[in-house]
Amino acid sequence: MRIRLLFIVALWGFSTVTYAQRDTISYKRLGLGTAYRKDDQLLTMRRLQQILKNDVIAINQLKSGKRTEAIATLFSFTGSFIIGYEVGRTLNGKSAVQPSSLIAGTGLIGIAIPFSISAHKKIKSAVKTYNNNVRK
Repeated sequence: MRIRLLFIVALWGFSTVTYAQRDTISYKRLGLGTAYRKDDQLLTMRRLQQILKNDVIAINQLKSGKRTEAIATLFSFTGSFIIGYEVGRTLNGKSAVQPSSLIAGTGLIGIAIPFSISAHKKIKSAVKTYNNNVRK
């Protein structure tokens, strides 16, 4: 009888822990991006935003991260375009390499790196905030 009771209590405790973990969002850094998962489903940024919308602190952190990511994308795209344009003109023989353009493009890409790092930290913070609130 004791063994059965112990088994039932252990099973109930395990199912409670498993249920609590299902509501959380996990994240994993993959190459240049981050994958977010909930219930073994890959989440898009839009779906992540829908899940976090009821948690005011988490959604504000997510929105801040998305804004910062947009700024990083703008700087990196502009810098990459300047470098690519200059390299293309040089390869076509239309002009010699302009070091100032290459420096400007590299500088813009360099500016984008801290913004990108900050954006990923803010989005991870939003997921951690959501997970902490779900566990309460």
